[in-house]
Amino acid sequence: MVERDKYTETLASKKRVVAAVIFNSERNAVLLGQRADCGLWEFIGGKVKEQEGFKKAMIREIKEELDLEVIPGELLDTIDHDLEGDIGVVSVNFIECEPVGDIFLGRNFPFHDQLTWVKLEDLSGLKLIGSDAVFGQKLAENFYFQES
Repeated sequence: MVERDKYTETLASKKRVVAAVIFNSERNAVLLGQRADCGLWEFIGGKVKEQEGFKKAMIREIKEELDLEVIPGELLDTIDHDLEGDIGVVSVNFIECEPVGDIFLGRNFPFHDQLTWVKLEDLSGLKLIGSDAVFGQKLAENFYFQES
């Protein structure tokens, strides 16, 4: 777990992204989207606008992409990913989110071909995009749930 509060941290040299970690009620699966542009799977989220905090960005992004309201919770991890070229380093902030209301998987989404619940033990075998693969592997290994 990330100990310090990074919700208000600004990183001038890095692009900031938020990614929602939404667990099912049994907490043994997470909601993932299959990207329409490349077919890879991802934790759903997006870019943090200038002067926008992580919580506000998470609420906005999930509303835009899933038409779903969420309550952002704990920041589980931050993983930097170098996309090279003009983009450079992207800082992906994985935030646990609680959905408000039901999640309807069988409808059209603007940026994803489909959404599905993926069991934690199946994350390591899934083709996840970029830093989502690193986070997914940690999640599959129960990295975030081990007691200290």
